[in-house]
Amino acid sequence: MEAFLSILTAIGLITLALVPHEAAHAVAAINRGIKIKEAGLGLPWGPRLYFNVPGINFPITITAALVGAYVDTTEEGERMMKALPASEKAVIYGAGIIANLMTALLGYAVYQLVLLDTIELKYVLVSLIMWFAAALMWRFRKWVALVGIPLAGLAIIGYLAYILWPSFSQDFAYAVTHGGASVDGGGTRLLSAIGLVALISKFTAIPHLILWFILISAIFGISNVLPFRWLDGGLIFNNLYKKITGRELPVNFTKFTGVLLISLSVIAVWGDISALFL
Repeated sequence: MEAFLSILTAIGLITLALVPHEAAHAVAAINRGIKIKEAGLGLPWGPRLYFNVPGINFPITITAALVGAYVDTTEEGERMMKALPASEKAVIYGAGIIANLMTALLGYAVYQLVLLDTIELKYVLVSLIMWFAAALMWRFRKWVALVGIPLAGLAIIGYLAYILWPSFSQDFAYAVTHGGASVDGGGTRLLSAIGLVALISKFTAIPHLILWFILISAIFGISNVLPFRWLDGGLIFNNLYKKITGRELPVNFTKFTGVLLISLSVIAVWGDISALFL
């Protein structure tokens, strides 16, 4: 029973970390006249409960698949979104990423100043730097979304290739079935939501849970920077490409990034299953 409650706590943390992400998308869209159909907790599948919240002109839902969060626009909202300038689209697409990164930065700053047993000068300095970084990110959010996120996404792809290539070149089959780890036990292993839940469930004291929430927020922000299909980073990258060239990204490139995302996800999931159960 304790293990089950720990797993539910971990899933709840992941869902909670997605709330500021999706809320930021909604606020950015509403501020630009985009109409929201509904927003809620959970995946937008199956039966759901609807709630009318004063001051919000669209229903808030709780779905049966209570993992994550979502925002759904109306058909008119979709048409209005397509008509927006590239810079405004970038702000909407990038709002969730910026919200997650700001949550992580501000959350860790508060953690250091409030929850640590002793406050040292180095913690104060790090906290101030994090507050300053969050303020800069907010002040220049349009440029962060339009240019910073695509550049960061390309940089992360380069870093992933750098840390994973040795394992895959050494023993491809082993790396694929062990989350990207090398046959000699070294290298970096990819982590899926399954592995993340398993890790979180082992450390459920309040300070640990706060740190996990901060870390998950950072993970969501950083992973969504990747210029892959279905991710915010992919939408932003396509938006920037269209602004520069006047054309959509080539279909084959979009398909390739989708296949790459699915492949990395499957490798991470299988690696976690192998580590936990096999």
